[in-house]
Amino acid sequence: QAIDAAGNNGVVCLTSITCGNKEVSVPSDKVNLNAVLGNKVVFGSVNANIIDHYNGVRSLKKFMDRWPDVVNAMFTHRVPLQQYERAFESRSDDIKTTIEIS
Repeated sequence: QAIDAAGNNGVVCLTSITCGNKEVSVPSDKVNLNAVLGNKVVFGSVNANIIDHYNGVRSLKKFMDRWPDVVNAMFTHRVPLQQYERAFESRSDDIKTTIEIS
């Protein structure tokens, strides 16, 4: 339901863990078609502590040190927090737009 509810270019974050043995049937062809044609992202997350965040930043730095052009090419537009509305403007050359907080 969450994937269906997300609009085109939407992001769905699954943040819970389901306990028990209940099984459900999922129409994977429909989910895949909806996600791919809608350019949607679905990911899972668990609570993390500050060490996990530091490790993530460290890993990203290693990646950027090794392939700086790849990372920089993914972020096609950067806007300051005070102009966050600009991040939602559609551009033909968009890949990812980031909002700079500091």
